[in-house]
Amino acid sequence: MTYHIQSSKRGLLEPIKKHIINFEGERISVPCYHFKHTILSILHNRELMQKENIIENFDIFSGHTKHITQGPQMCGDINTGDVYHLARRRYCTGHKDFPLLPLVFYVKTKSDLHVSLATLPFTVTIGIFNQHLVPNFSHKKGKSTMQTAKQKLQDEHKFLKLILEELAESFCNQGGIGTMVMKREVILQPWIHFVIGDASGSNEFCGHFIHHGNCAMPYRDCKCSYKEMGKAHAYCEYVKLEELEAAFEAMADKHGRVKEMSKHKIDKAFDI
Repeated sequence: MTYHIQSSKRGLLEPIKKHIINFEGERISVPCYHFKHTILSILHNRELMQKENIIENFDIFSGHTKHITQGPQMCGDINTGDVYHLARRRYCTGHKDFPLLPLVFYVKTKSDLHVSLATLPFTVTIGIFNQHLVPNFSHKKGKSTMQTAKQKLQDEHKFLKLILEELAESFCNQGGIGTMVMKREVILQPWIHFVIGDASGSNEFCGHFIHHGNCAMPYRDCKCSYKEMGKAHAYCEYVKLEELEAAFEAMADKHGRVKEMSKHKIDKAFDI
């Protein structure tokens, strides 16, 4: 089933161009959609906002699940997970707070045979649709480019920050956005619940080394070595944010890398 974005102000739903200056001094543009107006256009769509289109037994206004049907042949939705309820209690503290729960998809796509038209669509959904395209930074640079892996990664995070800044400005910095949903007054409260992507895109999102086992910690979330990851019963020790911050302060080399944890020290997109 396909739903069309509706708005009396069509111009608000058209993409705008934002720009950054990359490491090599080039001015690069990226098309960005208005996060706020795209969300509102979907929530105000009467055809979409019908009871039959909402998760079963889920109260969209409070974020509570009325009844969870369990069984060996059934898989629960996001709203049945423990992490979801922890997040809801953290971000929705008022009686009018409406949990938006954006989910991010970040996977590289290639639209030609020469890979020069490769892009990284930043797609957000919750029953809403919003897409941004991150350009291919390596096009026409070839393998002999002097740009380091860290510099390429930093350029990518500059673009991601452009995309996420509007989310922060429109919602987080204003305490949410007040609107009407299905004839009820609410305050929209979003948080990025998780990011879905391939291995390469997820590594870039986390500032992790892009290697195939040739590094201390091949996987971005745990401390397992390449050899340990091949074990049938691996006992992983997860990397904590506090450990990363301490490592960047104490162990980063002149290239801004922490080889022991396979991470680049960069200005990340989430540092808004």
